Amino acid sequence: MSWHYALDSNDIKNETMKRIVIEKEPVLIVKHKDKVYALEDRCPHLKASLAKGQKEDEYVICAKHGAKINFINGEIAEKAHMFFIKMPTKKATILATKEEYHKIFVQI
Repeated sequence: MSWHYALDSNDIKNETMKRIVIEKEPVLIVKHKDKVYALEDRCPHLKASLAKGQKEDEYVICAKHGAKINFINGEIAEKAHMFFIKMPTKKATILATKEEYHKIFVQI
């Protein structure tokens, strides 16, 4: 695993999400309470893009089947579902981040 430049700190506003691609891997960058988090931009249920979902506090909600994922630790707060049927949903893959000189780096 190595560190990769993701974006400048000014390129993402607080309480927003941004999809980027690093080394052919889709990554979702989330800025929450002035701290930057990163996770694979793939829902652990069926690999849909989480960037198409919405941010709610420290969670991202997948637009495809409603899985509610904690972007800080990858835990699933609510499993993916169709109608009233809950589906198996694995923990999301969280990626380490660091900020240096107003630049954000992600470890992949």
